[in-house]
Amino acid sequence: ELTTAARIGHLMQLCLAREPDPSEATALHQLFLSQKKLLETNPEATLAITGSDAKQTPNPNLAAWVITARAVMNLDEFITLE
Repeated sequence: ELTTAARIGHLMQLCLAREPDPSEATALHQLFLSQKKLLETNPEATLAITGSDAKQTPNPNLAAWVITARAVMNLDEFITLE
């Protein structure tokens, strides 16, 4: 199992073809942890974010990763080719 830091590094490599700098890694780690904490108390939002139906068990960890990945994919660096 990869650590959160390793997953963030992998996410950045996939999306931006580079490692995160320390401030980016810290910001993404804090985003992941804060969203996971919020989603642990909101199963409806968790299901909506992951595209799951009400019959499935909410997975706040997965939903927090979806939010973190969306944050990276919304960066100008991801969207704009220079």
